[in-house]
Amino acid sequence: MATPQQLAKAQQDGFDRLRRYDTTTDPEDLRSAADIWRWVARETSDPGQRSFVLAAVSVAMRRYYYATEELWALRDAVASGRAAVQGETVFRWWLSACVYLGIATYTYFDATQERAYLDEALAVLRAARAVAADAHSRGEVLSHLGAALAVAWESLREETFLAEAVDIGREAVQLPGPLRPISAVDLIRNLRDLGGVRDDVGLLRESESVARWARRTRNDGMRGSALFELARTLDAVAEKVTDPAVRAEAVAVGEASVELARDPAEHQLRTVVIDDIRRRLRNSPPEPDPAP
Repeated sequence: MATPQQLAKAQQDGFDRLRRYDTTTDPEDLRSAADIWRWVARETSDPGQRSFVLAAVSVAMRRYYYATEELWALRDAVASGRAAVQGETVFRWWLSACVYLGIATYTYFDATQERAYLDEALAVLRAARAVAADAHSRGEVLSHLGAALAVAWESLREETFLAEAVDIGREAVQLPGPLRPISAVDLIRNLRDLGGVRDDVGLLRESESVARWARRTRNDGMRGSALFELARTLDAVAEKVTDPAVRAEAVAVGEASVELARDPAEHQLRTVVIDDIRRRLRNSPPEPDPAP
């Protein structure tokens, strides 16, 4: 049996390898971190430490899946997350474990379309929402619950998921925390989609309002995302109000979002979308002459 000092050293070594991945981008750093934490989970007699490191395994193996697209790693992330949620007794770590399991399961659903994983993700994240009281933790839970609902909407096209995602997002953007800008961008998109489904200009205008607020962030990456979603929302509004000036603004803010793209793929996507909006602007009927 390993000593507490050996277990603590090994646990920290795992976190050092996880941080090293941010520099090396070598997935083996993630895999080796997970292997170390599994050893700690087997050797420790402390159930709290076991649950803590199993939650870390879930994070590492999910990130390994993102890097490699190897589905076995995502199954490992789900299994470790389940064990962490079941065994954790410290409330704040239990909430974190619920978030990690929720992300792993809705990611697995997104990859495989196996509905049981989506249902599990929604159940665990809703359970966490029911008891998350402090603003920071609640904001994190709501952000990921909204993401899970958006995945459900994209795959199943059931309006109830989209409507719930909007309700969740409205609360999430009111709460402080590092995920607030992400929640805002998700809300912009979900409001626009719901406005389209319901043919509701009011929802489109709400999407526009959130986007104008979200673009004030100091983070260039998130500002670019907010500007891009604002451009898409203004394009949708222009379809309803037939005002070329609205679409002209969509082109202008869209061009600004292209300048803030974080990688070539994002740059290409935004360029294609804004070119389409620009084409629709050119094809817009001229505004009628004012009455004499």
